[in-house]
Amino acid sequence: MRILFLQSLTYAYIGTMSLSAVLKKNGHEADVFIMNMKRSSKSSLKKILEYDPDIVAFPVFTGWQKRILDVCGLLKNNFDVITVLGGPHPTHCPEIVQHPAVDYICVGEAEVSFLELVNHLAIGKAANRIPGIWLKEAGNIINNGSSVLPNLEELPPMDIGLYCRNGNTIGLQENQSFSVNRGCPYQCTYCNSPSSYAIYGKKMIRSKTPDKAIEEIHYVYDQTPFKSVSFISDNLFLSKEFAREFLSKFKKQVGLPFYCQMRVEMIDVEIVNLLKDAGCHFVTLGIESGSERVRKQILNRSMRDEVIIKACRLLQKAGIGISANNIIGIPGETFEEAWETVSLNTKIRPSVSWCAIFQPYPGSRITRKLQDDGILSSDFYEKVPSTLFDKSILLGNNAHLFVNTQRLFQMAVLFPRWQKILQWFCKCKIPKVYHIVFLYSFYRHVRKAYKMTRCGAIKKILQNAFEAKRA
Repeated sequence: MRILFLQSLTYAYIGTMSLSAVLKKNGHEADVFIMNMKRSSKSSLKKILEYDPDIVAFPVFTGWQKRILDVCGLLKNNFDVITVLGGPHPTHCPEIVQHPAVDYICVGEAEVSFLELVNHLAIGKAANRIPGIWLKEAGNIINNGSSVLPNLEELPPMDIGLYCRNGNTIGLQENQSFSVNRGCPYQCTYCNSPSSYAIYGKKMIRSKTPDKAIEEIHYVYDQTPFKSVSFISDNLFLSKEFAREFLSKFKKQVGLPFYCQMRVEMIDVEIVNLLKDAGCHFVTLGIESGSERVRKQILNRSMRDEVIIKACRLLQKAGIGISANNIIGIPGETFEEAWETVSLNTKIRPSVSWCAIFQPYPGSRITRKLQDDGILSSDFYEKVPSTLFDKSILLGNNAHLFVNTQRLFQMAVLFPRWQKILQWFCKCKIPKVYHIVFLYSFYRHVRKAYKMTRCGAIKKILQNAFEAKRA
């Protein structure tokens, strides 16, 4: 069968490349098309028609679903095609399958379930009892639970060629992203990973072997050489044993500079020395809030300020750059506590202070509590914006305090002496004036994390800003 993946962002999704590799290994065809979901042009429809897909599949994140559903409707009106939705939003809001333009959804990791669906459809076999595949029959939802978790060791290397064909040059970037593990053992209340943990338990937390991970890096490099690596797993290492073996082999067999994400609890002298020796130049750490009360009582992140600062000092002493990830506008957080986050970042002195506005995503404990308390309606996700950097749907009349703080966050950290006047500016209801300051923060993050040139970083932030509006 011919499967066409549709997306709105110029970005190489690891999940999509993994699905494509699995499909092709099993005799199917796959391609990807990037289109403006907000305004579907005749040329876009023509390209889809030229490919003549049997199935059109969409990765769906909360905030994107409305435009994707519109595109599904448009496809159904113009083509004889099967539509399938996958990703975080259908996984945590499976009722989306009720939409008349949606044929199937994948709940959970899709390599096993989606392949089984395609195989069934290819031979005309009923596909109404596949774990993880939901559908409608006579107007009723067929709930088939969650998908079977794939064995990471059995998956083929991701299909980077998917993003290198037909003039699509995403796969030709100087930096390439990889994932070495799936699942997260932590129980942060703002994340939907604990929901998956409740379904699968410890078996959802798994890593590729170091050899398997490096094999994939070599495979992608042979297809399209790159100069640096980004590991986008939530936590690069789930154990010290893996860290020791993987970093030793990465240094000898790959030898490229890399960027990764870590938990501060995992960072000690040994880990920092291993990272530095293997070529790590930049690490993202989830700080989230500078208020210990907010971290402990609301976010279920109990690390003390001293632990965070110590981890950062170890990295800085080794010459490894730091991006501190933060959240503003957390439910129950005061404006003063938001500025405690600014203060903690000032003490840390990270290379980049990255700040998002809290959004209530389906599947998280905070979201469920807000729903139980009557603060969020059952269809709240229809109002969630498509980015983490738009105003929150929760803040009401005080939204400008937190939106402005998010925009001016990096400047406040870089220039501590200006913090009192910047805090005063945050109380003015003119957030759009501060957008340019936020774009500068994004520019600094992109340059340092991905080792991009000035022109490359500027191009990337302008592209992201444009595409976020059409997602």
